[in-house]
Amino acid sequence: MRRLSCMVGVLLAALSIAPLSAQETTGTIRGRVSGETSERPLQGVTVTVAGRSTVSQADGRYNLPGVPAGMQTLQARTIGYAPMTRSVTVVAGQTLELD
Repeated sequence: MRRLSCMVGVLLAALSIAPLSAQETTGTIRGRVSGETSERPLQGVTVTVAGRSTVSQADGRYNLPGVPAGMQTLQARTIGYAPMTRSVTVVAGQTLELD
């Protein structure tokens, strides 16, 4: 009976650890938003990828963690500027720098 209890414990431990390796299916996109001609940082730009979004800070920097791996479409938009759309490839566990 004790051996069966140990085996059940080991099996449960293995099953609880298995999903942890499967969770590494996302990456991060970060960068800096700036004006096309002035190259000055733009604050308050909404950056959206795969249903996740963030707003650029005063220095134009943004950070989007948890983006699903694979081909994605990034969109940056703010009042007074035409929206910018770019296709990107996100690699699981890695950070993509995109200015």
